[in-house]
Amino acid sequence: MKNSRAKSVLNDCRLELLKIRRLINSYGSMHTITGFLTQYALIKVSGTFEICYKTIIADYYDSFSPKLQRFVSKQVREASLNATYENITKVLKMFDEVKCAQFKSKVTALDKNKKSTNSLSDINKARNNVAHGSMSTMSFNDIQCKFYKSILIFQELDKVMK
Repeated sequence: MKNSRAKSVLNDCRLELLKIRRLINSYGSMHTITGFLTQYALIKVSGTFEICYKTIIADYYDSFSPKLQRFVSKQVREASLNATYENITKVLKMFDEVKCAQFKSKVTALDKNKKSTNSLSDINKARNNVAHGSMSTMSFNDIQCKFYKSILIFQELDKVMK
């Protein structure tokens, strides 16, 4: 990835997931703490994705002008928009329909085998359930697998925003 901040955020999350995996392995999958660690992992991944897509888009447009920086700050960085495929394309389209179309095309080609958008959607739905008081049925293994599949979307976004 060219955006070093987005790359760093994703890598930090990956490392944290590895630490959580070690804790779950040491406590065992049936220990009470495992459910809390799994929910934490879900929230961590979801938050990381939100930071990642906002950083990639905002950093690109921040360099254009000081007036645009203020707009980008309010409409992208500070906006309350989960990292869904729909939100990413919505934000991209606000700035550049061509880049949005390029991104959609790349993700469509990617999705034929990888199911990245499904993974991203599943993470967001499960995160919303936890945030609104429901328990997630997603296992830690599912979260980790969906994390790696979803990263492909952010790699494509990074390529488009060069």
